Amino acid sequence: MTELYRGPFPPTAELVPHAGPMVLVERLTAWGDGYAEGEVVVRDGARFVTDGAAPAVASMEYMAQVVAACLGYEAYRGGAGVRVGMIIAVRTMDLLVERFAVGDTLHITVQRQRGSESLSHFDCRTERDGELLATANMTLYHAERPPS
Repeated sequence: MTELYRGPFPPTAELVPHAGPMVLVERLTAWGDGYAEGEVVVRDGARFVTDGAAPAVASMEYMAQVVAACLGYEAYRGGAGVRVGMIIAVRTMDLLVERFAVGDTLHITVQRQRGSESLSHFDCRTERDGELLATANMTLYHAERPPS
């Protein structure tokens, strides 16, 4: 892996092509070519949160947003604009807990395994205080605009 850059980074909203309350990643904490780390704080009133917790399956979106931040920062460094993306496949996903409590700070790590101009395959992890909570292997589509 290349050397990690630990910031400062632009605000997540500038790296992830979502708006308002759908931006769930608090901040990018580390970046390397095809690699990123980010944080999600589970907040009352946030998307997916009900009765004081988010279901563990929400980590799929958290992971995808850290992938988006990884690719968004890559584009930012190259002077290009942030591109849209979407999950098109999750080959494997292991959820080791049922829920994330409001107040939990989740550490998300994503590592590109391979990719092209329009597809990327990432291995992803969600942890809390060093405890592994979820893993996934995702395929994401990315382009200048959503497919018609």
